[in-house]
Amino acid sequence: MIAVRTQRYKQQLFDRRAPLTLREAFSGSDVARTGFHNDCFLANATDYGTYGDREADLQWLHRESRFVPMGGETCAADEAAQPSIACDNALRVLDVAHWNVLNRSWNPAVYDTWEQQGCLEEVSRRLGYRFVLESARVPRSVPAGGQLRLHLRVANTGFATLFNERPVEVVLRDTATGAEHHLRTDADPRHWRDGETTDVVTRVALPAAVTLGDYEVLVNLPDAAPTLRDDPRYSIRFANVGTWEPATGYNALGLRVTVTAA
Repeated sequence: MIAVRTQRYKQQLFDRRAPLTLREAFSGSDVARTGFHNDCFLANATDYGTYGDREADLQWLHRESRFVPMGGETCAADEAAQPSIACDNALRVLDVAHWNVLNRSWNPAVYDTWEQQGCLEEVSRRLGYRFVLESARVPRSVPAGGQLRLHLRVANTGFATLFNERPVEVVLRDTATGAEHHLRTDADPRHWRDGETTDVVTRVALPAAVTLGDYEVLVNLPDAAPTLRDDPRYSIRFANVGTWEPATGYNALGLRVTVTAA
């Protein structure tokens, strides 16, 4: 992904006004890989030239930034900026335009304002995606070589959604030996939309030669890059208390399944 300064630049580069469609998104094309960097976020009514018609441009960004990066930095905290940087407006715009990242180093006066008005914690917590596991279900037992059905209910309370591909694995860990089986699912967390709760229902095949016995059930969302997939710092952590394993990068579901003879 790359980012350009304004949506106007992207529209000119690709000679189109229509926002990205779901069919175009994540295709690897140039238009699907171009996002935005607002270098004067919330500075004034136009963000120092970022917008022409602010509300019309924001509505276009609302559709476009569902699938591409949206980031930048704040710019001003003077009297003219006060209506824009106020918490109620800042939270609205961050949500509408699906913001992923802000440069914390500038402008510090804006962050001071958010802290004084009480929204800094919410801004920090909701930038990008924020996956909350609401429930998880698996059968009590499954035969070796059979199909394990996993049902997750995931709420995304962040401003945005993933824009890079991310594997979703079921990890079965033998409660007696600690041996693990990593089973890739067909789930795609790029479709776990912000502001929505998604039912993720998937089936994975157990190896026929898997050892019979009891297994913990965990979920792993590692980085897609082979050089990073085993580094837990790059794995996605559910925003739940008691699920995260910092040593492995797995999310424990608190569930067990017994593998029986076929």
